[in-house]
Amino acid sequence: YRMLAESLPVVRNLLATMVEGADYPGIDAFILVPICTVRRHYGWILALNRREEHQYLSRSPIEPASDCEFGTAEATLLSSAAAMLATHARNVELFREQEHLLTSTVRALVYAVEAKDRYTCGHSERVALYGRALAESTGLDEDACERLYLTGLLHDIGKIGIRDAVLGKEGKLTDEEFEEIKRHPDGGWAIVQDLQQLKYTLPGILYHHERFDGRGYPDGLKGKQIPLDGRILAVADAYDA
Repeated sequence: YRMLAESLPVVRNLLATMVEGADYPGIDAFILVPICTVRRHYGWILALNRREEHQYLSRSPIEPASDCEFGTAEATLLSSAAAMLATHARNVELFREQEHLLTSTVRALVYAVEAKDRYTCGHSERVALYGRALAESTGLDEDACERLYLTGLLHDIGKIGIRDAVLGKEGKLTDEEFEEIKRHPDGGWAIVQDLQQLKYTLPGILYHHERFDGRGYPDGLKGKQIPLDGRILAVADAYDA
């Protein structure tokens, strides 16, 4: 029956009177409707026995058969429901594909930054993982934790605008060089601010070098003036460094 219902509803009534009914004890009637789009098959909706079993057994000979059988109306109703489910399933797939594309794009940007500085290779991924773990431990919901993970991946994206000689310097930075490094949160904000899907990452990108005592950068915020994402990623960033 599944093969018959690959694209169209299958309706069977009075199954007990048919030879194949012996394979389906207790089933007197059913509708099998495919949940599918033009390109994808997701499953089926199955409706069994329009009435309870005792009602079948007690049906009088003069009771209209249509009261106990499935027909065009029921098949049409279930087909409409199946079409809505198939559309929803496809929309979920498209959303996941877009989410995967977004994450892949972010990773490509991160790899471009980390290719400039071998010392920090893998740093953004680790900060993202630590940040998510901290978010989970503070009781943030799953969506917030995943958003923080993506923010962690992007937190140093502004370093793409820092000179290689400064990023790769092995000795102590001069005051001028350190001032250049301190520009990377603003640089990251400038890169991401026009990307609507990533706007939620801006607080973490901009404020992950603020300090609770107010001696951080770029704005010298202190305490709870610092957005929560910035506070969490500051801890993760310092720990990994």
